[in-house]
Amino acid sequence: NNYALHAIAETVCRLQRGEVNRALVAANGGFLSKYAVGIYGTVPNSQLWANGADLLSITTKASDSGQEKVALAKAPSGAGRIDTYTVEFQRDGSAKRAVVLGTLEVTGERFIACTGKGDMPLAAFLAHHEGLGRQVSLNTSQEASSHPQPTTIESVEGCL
Repeated sequence: NNYALHAIAETVCRLQRGEVNRALVAANGGFLSKYAVGIYGTVPNSQLWANGADLLSITTKASDSGQEKVALAKAPSGAGRIDTYTVEFQRDGSAKRAVVLGTLEVTGERFIACTGKGDMPLAAFLAHHEGLGRQVSLNTSQEASSHPQPTTIESVEGCL
């Protein structure tokens, strides 16, 4: 996205001015669905980078470690806990919406949810208070539709 491009451009300028000799730029995009990392420097790295076969080997070892993947709930509802979240802001600086990734308390499945359309008080609460670990109440609309229905956050522990 453009924020990442600005960070890369500023990093290159600082490298060219000699302010730093190595830099790391990290960026996220989408709704926490994309992540990128760029490593920049003024001199070539003295070590070789891992090739594709090495990376495949590392990935295979990690997937063969015996750890089971956590399932993603298809239509989460009920109580859950916030594992991480982000708040989207409007141009005037007020909180517009919160997107939450968490774990359902009963099943242990992961969920993705957001505050309901126009529910700015919940988004504002998460913008101004630590939300990690807080209990949330979730609801997934059961409307007949050919599109997946979004899961909304009905309440957050500590928010009246």
